[in-house]
Amino acid sequence: MDNDILYGIVAAIREEFEHPVYVDPLEQGFQAPCFFVQPVSTSRERVRGPWHRQENEYVIQYFPGTSQVHEEMSDAAERLFECLELIIVLNKVVYAAGLRAEPREEALNFYAGYPVFLRAGGAHGDEMESVTCDIVQRKE
Repeated sequence: MDNDILYGIVAAIREEFEHPVYVDPLEQGFQAPCFFVQPVSTSRERVRGPWHRQENEYVIQYFPGTSQVHEEMSDAAERLFECLELIIVLNKVVYAAGLRAEPREEALNFYAGYPVFLRAGGAHGDEMESVTCDIVQRKE
């Protein structure tokens, strides 16, 4: 699920921006403007029965390509708020639970959290395919 969310984020950024988006560290230098997307943390807690709530937080780093760094980061943050409010994961819409932007000297750090509910597979046996029931009317 983590990779599915990661690629949902990447797809949303690529739809909004024309800059390169990287998910793996580069061995050599990179050319700005570009994005780096990395998972920050994942946590999971049981909600009820086989259901779990999983919190997934990612950091999207934007490296501006002009000398007007603060203006470019501000524009990128506004666009990221819009395009990452909801993403498509496995053909389903997933809404962000928390979005925040932190401009730094060289880059914009944009944090996005996506909670999802998961069902533990096979924890309570297979689901029933069909059931039959005989109804008998009581004689009074």
